[in-house]
Amino acid sequence: MKVNTSTDALSHEAAAWLAGTLDTEEKRRLLLRLADIFKVLGEPTRLKILRVLWQGECCVNELAEAIDMEASAVSHQLRILRQAHLVDFRKIGKNACYFLDDAHVVHLLEQGLNHAAHRGEE
Repeated sequence: MKVNTSTDALSHEAAAWLAGTLDTEEKRRLLLRLADIFKVLGEPTRLKILRVLWQGECCVNELAEAIDMEASAVSHQLRILRQAHLVDFRKIGKNACYFLDDAHVVHLLEQGLNHAAHRGEE
């Protein structure tokens, strides 16, 4: 099977990495950031949170109820997701309401789910 290696939709850094034109330090930093993102995504509770946020903005207590966890535990996971730039939040009164940071997060989730489903069919 031929893999699409087109760089049309890639960021400058991603295209440069694929083409092998990044210097060693840039490669190292980019790969560490990518590894950090996948590490964060590797925790099932965080994936549950992202699934809920994929459907729209949600406050901590609503998230806690949706995934059947204590609000303090959800807040801890949200902090990790924020540090990885996967979610962001805004204050509404005393409540912090979270949402997916950008379209890249949706694409990561979509592609991960598609790959998991595809590999599960074999």
